[in-house]
Amino acid sequence: MRPFVDYTARGDNHVRVYTGRALTKQLKERGFQIEKHTGSFVPFIPYSLFKKMTSRLMPMLAMMGLVFLGLAIHAIIKAQKK
Repeated sequence: MRPFVDYTARGDNHVRVYTGRALTKQLKERGFQIEKHTGSFVPFIPYSLFKKMTSRLMPMLAMMGLVFLGLAIHAIIKAQKK
């Protein structure tokens, strides 16, 4: 199965969309070692409600980015050149 992403390098070096898996693969191909791969929060609730939420729920939503890595809004990858 081919993911619905466009992560090819362009002349302007602008990346359109990445999945965590695609970014990890491309970093490894270019000689980077992945030190940590995590995600931001998972949007289980509509954004309009999210903006009104109290800060007490933010840690729980942030934890969901670790548990459901592929569903997180952002892929956060720490890598170092070998």
